[in-house]
Amino acid sequence: MIRTAHMAIRINYRSLMALIFAASGLGTAINAQNITREVHVVTSYRPKVADVDKISSLPEIKDTFTLKTNIEYSVLPTKIKSDYSLRPIKEATMSNPLDKLYKSRLKVGFGSYYTPLVEYSIQNLRSSEYAVGAYAFHKSSYDKLALTDYLEVPSNYGKTNLMVYGKKFYRKINVTADAGADRYSYRYYGISDEYITIDTVDGFLVDGQDIRQNYNKIWARAGIHSNESDSGRIDYSLSLRGDYFWDRYEISEPHVGFKGNVNFPIKTFRLSLDGEVEHYVLKKPHVELPSTLYTVHPVFSKRKDQWSIRIGGRVSILQRDTVAPVYIYPDVDFRFKILGNYLSTFMGVTGYLEHYSYEEMSKINPYIIPGQEAFRINHPYVFFAGIDGYLSRKASYRFNIEYEAISGMPFYVNYVDSINFRNQFIMVEDNPDRIRLHLEFNWVPLPELELLLRSNYYSYTLYIQEHPWHMPNFDLSFTTRYNYREKFYAELDFILLGKRYAATVNEEGVFEPSLELDPVYDLNLKLEYRYSDILSFFLQGNNLINQHYYLWNQYRSHGFNVLGGISYKF
Repeated sequence: MIRTAHMAIRINYRSLMALIFAASGLGTAINAQNITREVHVVTSYRPKVADVDKISSLPEIKDTFTLKTNIEYSVLPTKIKSDYSLRPIKEATMSNPLDKLYKSRLKVGFGSYYTPLVEYSIQNLRSSEYAVGAYAFHKSSYDKLALTDYLEVPSNYGKTNLMVYGKKFYRKINVTADAGADRYSYRYYGISDEYITIDTVDGFLVDGQDIRQNYNKIWARAGIHSNESDSGRIDYSLSLRGDYFWDRYEISEPHVGFKGNVNFPIKTFRLSLDGEVEHYVLKKPHVELPSTLYTVHPVFSKRKDQWSIRIGGRVSILQRDTVAPVYIYPDVDFRFKILGNYLSTFMGVTGYLEHYSYEEMSKINPYIIPGQEAFRINHPYVFFAGIDGYLSRKASYRFNIEYEAISGMPFYVNYVDSINFRNQFIMVEDNPDRIRLHLEFNWVPLPELELLLRSNYYSYTLYIQEHPWHMPNFDLSFTTRYNYREKFYAELDFILLGKRYAATVNEEGVFEPSLELDPVYDLNLKLEYRYSDILSFFLQGNNLINQHYYLWNQYRSHGFNVLGGISYKF
């Protein structure tokens, strides 16, 4: 009999097996020998498993069966017959990137108010060695303008230009030379109704010779300039010009001018140096008035991707007789890109001296008194700032504001002459401060359509005159151009001038009450039909709204007029 106590025996696996085998043998022996023994267990049973390696946290099923796929295949080649035919490639046609040139071009036309037009040009064809040519132009009108019910004043005008030119191209320089002659004819037809009676005009305005004025000029110039494309090299230009200007009243103004420019790099900057000499002699009967203007203009400039700057100055000397004052002006310009090409800002200050010659006056107002002496216009400083850029690839804009002080600015006023018709102008001066706002917008919505708008607003602060005589406070021009497949061309211009004031001064220099001139509205249209490369037809209409406006006091414009003709190349 075996009695178990509450005490456990510590045994390991090998002891347990030995014990089992021993017990078996013991049992056998006991059975064989019939032996009875008592075993006393002094501790509880505590089984212990030997250290083993952990294979997995979860049970796994592993299949030892392996399936092998064996696919046998063979390819039987079969020839497939394909029918094909070759199509010949069409030969390429090379387009000529250059337009065909013609040696000559003739343009003739005729319009209302007995207006003939002739224009002719001739030149050599393309050459890498030289270019020569000639140009001739004439346009005139032979009509009368009705001033009263019983008076028509000849308002004839004429314009004639002749020119020959030549250029010689060398490897590093180009040489140019040209010469010509100009003639402009006008009539002093601006006779006020207030001074006209049948007696005063009887036999006076028969052929208009007594109110006629002619401006004539012959001129020649020559020059040389380098054609270096490398910005790191010296670039220069020299030019010499001479002309002789005279009018119908034996008043002349010879002129000789020289201009030179050289620019070259200095470290990271570029220096541009301009020099100019202009010599004039105003010749009246028994009087000669010489004047010479010297100018030197150095400028340092530097340009980067986002900004550019110009820093320099201008020195001018105006010599009249023994007097030669010196004028010094700044010339600074800074530009910065804010949004690439879409928005840029610029600002700066400059100044210059202007020689207002007799010829320049006649170009602006041909109805001046013969022999008007030259003016010296001093612009001591001009401050400017603005923005410009592109709204898109098809639209650009520019807006800027200027403030400038002007000394000796001339204005045109009517003068009581010996004929007492007050139809000629003299110059009076003032020293105004002027503010100008400028707006410009260009839009090309289609390849064949272009729109251009320009506008200016002026504000004057005067110290001597009552008003800036004949100067508008506002001007605007709008141009539309349309080109349909190089066959049909149209251009429409609209011009607007704001209100202006006119004055009359008597022989004692006393001003009479001023007169306000109405605004100017003008609409012009140009049409051209190109029948072929050599033949085209044109039609031009001016003052389509038929306004009898006054650009100059007492000088009324004609109404609607038309001009048409043909153009031929050969």
